[in-house]
Amino acid sequence: MLGSLWPTLAGAPQHELVLVDDGSTADTRSWLQGVAAARAGVRVLFHGRNQGYAAAVMTGVQQARGARIGLLNSALLFQPGWLGPMLQALGPPTAGVGIVGN
Repeated sequence: MLGSLWPTLAGAPQHELVLVDDGSTADTRSWLQGVAAARAGVRVLFHGRNQGYAAAVMTGVQQARGARIGLLNSALLFQPGWLGPMLQALGPPTAGVGIVGN
């Protein structure tokens, strides 16, 4: 997911990426810490044990600092140009649009 995401964010508005590790192995945790250390704007949060998708989403949403939040899943593969149309449909934060899906 991250491999396909990075190239699509070139030229994107300022953003942060909050990754929530939901109780994975030590190897994955270490790898995620390396990702966060290597890229500005990436934070990693860790659950001590698997709490499920909804809990991971809530942890990320609660810690996000932006006016807009995108929920991404590790199984996604991003294609060039995916973000622009979603942001356009969403409009400015003052537009009152609550959710946009792909």
